[in-house]
Amino acid sequence: MHADLDYCPEYEKPAPLGRSKGEISMDELLEATQRTKPFPWDEQTDARIGSFLAEYWDRQLNKFFLSN
Repeated sequence: MHADLDYCPEYEKPAPLGRSKGEISMDELLEATQRTKPFPWDEQTDARIGSFLAEYWDRQLNKFFLSN
């Protein structure tokens, strides 16, 4: 009760909470967590991520550091 409010004798108590749903079975959990097929990524994207200068430096770095 706030200090600036009068006492209200007509207060209604809230209804009791209902029971929660039953537990989820282990079979349902195992089924829900099965692996799915990975998303098929395209080899080439629709938009460029860098400029021609960024692509040039990427090729140069790949040539020197990623070549076997």
